[in-house]
Amino acid sequence: MLYSKEKSFLFIHIPKTAGTSIRSVLAPYSGKSGVLNYIGRRLEKYPVFCFKTGLSIKRTYDSHTTYERLENILPQAELNRIFKFCVVRNPYDRAYSFYLHVLSHPTHNLYKLIESYGSFGGMLQNLEVVGEPTQKSYIINLQADISVDFIGKFESLNDDFNAVCKKLGIPYELPKKNTRKHKDYRDAYDEQNWKYIAEYYSEDFDAFGYDKDLLK
Repeated sequence: MLYSKEKSFLFIHIPKTAGTSIRSVLAPYSGKSGVLNYIGRRLEKYPVFCFKTGLSIKRTYDSHTTYERLENILPQAELNRIFKFCVVRNPYDRAYSFYLHVLSHPTHNLYKLIESYGSFGGMLQNLEVVGEPTQKSYIINLQADISVDFIGKFESLNDDFNAVCKKLGIPYELPKKNTRKHKDYRDAYDEQNWKYIAEYYSEDFDAFGYDKDLLK
């Protein structure tokens, strides 16, 4: 996640949704005095101290912190004040991108597990073991309600992020980072294994308006 008191925004970074590119644009506005930069598990014992004293936290601890965790870190009045946003992605596309990302990074904590499945289809049959959370789980509050003000989509990223930058008064320029070219994600699925994604990430399809029927 990325938070700026100065620009009044909170970006919830859901994995494999172009968050690295977005953070590269927003980072200059979240590293000044009075700003908490990246917040994660290791900072939870110090949040109130950091917020009240206006310390600048520049080290990345956990860029994928959830909104629910932030409710225990930032004051509710501050969460209500700032503009909160995220980007989501078609679950079929995101799952395949996640698979390729892990296999291209041997130091990833899930590399050995996913490699052991032997194929993308093998991973899909073991989604509960892999345990990659739903996208919705990153942006709900303690009452399980979606708590961001704007949900952009990976499929319309340029337009959606441009709208965010205009609202925040930030010059718009979105570089491509942490990306790789790969075949159409639809070609990675067969007539059966797409159903694992449709079931496991059902709440993402429903919450964000994606079509579960991959074969349409």
